[in-house]
Amino acid sequence: MFRFDVTQRLYDTQVKQVEGFNEKTNTAINNWIKKETRSLLNPELVIPSNTKLVIINTLYADGRWSSPFEDTEQAEFHSLRGQTTIIDFMDKTFDIDGHADDPVAYVKGDGWQRADIAFDNGGCMKILLPDDNARFKRLRAKASKLRDAFNASPTVQNDTKIHVQLPKFDIDSFFDKEMIQTLQAMGITDAFNQRKADFSTLSDTPLLISKILQGTHIEVAEEGAKAAAYTVIMMEPPICPAPKPVKWIDFIVDHPFLFELDSPDGLPLFIGAVTEL
Repeated sequence: MFRFDVTQRLYDTQVKQVEGFNEKTNTAINNWIKKETRSLLNPELVIPSNTKLVIINTLYADGRWSSPFEDTEQAEFHSLRGQTTIIDFMDKTFDIDGHADDPVAYVKGDGWQRADIAFDNGGCMKILLPDDNARFKRLRAKASKLRDAFNASPTVQNDTKIHVQLPKFDIDSFFDKEMIQTLQAMGITDAFNQRKADFSTLSDTPLLISKILQGTHIEVAEEGAKAAAYTVIMMEPPICPAPKPVKWIDFIVDHPFLFELDSPDGLPLFIGAVTEL
């Protein structure tokens, strides 16, 4: 039995109870994600029929630049693998006057630079640009360094012009096995473990997370940036091991023996030997 009232009360969620996962429920899930992401994402997910619970989360963001780009020209883009392509670049020169509502903030770090381009709603998009591919790889591989780079304070305060050439781009990505591997590397392991998973707050039936899917889409253009994402967490009962054949053992304690008395948490309290009775 699933405790839908708990999720509704604690997390203000939408809850839908179904008899099982099939083509009809797959269509409903995919249509819901498409609606909640304003059609930026249109997945074709297939939920395994043995799944007992699916948790879905979506995210949608639409930011308009406070000072939109007006000029777009084609230029070269050099990939990490050394390939060169010709794509559209948005081009604009911004003034920094030292005000909080400046359209751009700029940070210069050790081997990288960052431009924070403001949205008209007070948000911004931070563009972190390493000096070369080697520095890119080091930043990507080191979470603490990447976090420091994105959190660093602006180094240019006022009376500065910044010329920004930013590629227009439209990216879709999908993550399957990488999600669980990433979470396990972060130390989240019990949720996927047959013996340790505990979702008793959600369900009386024992469950573990069997699969996590995530899809993302981002568009960056002259007017602003749109982004959407969905995360699907599938849960199923642990697989019960097949019963082992019964073996007959005679345990006749008719000679000296040893014993150990343990506490409920496995701590040995007494250890002894019996040599005669």
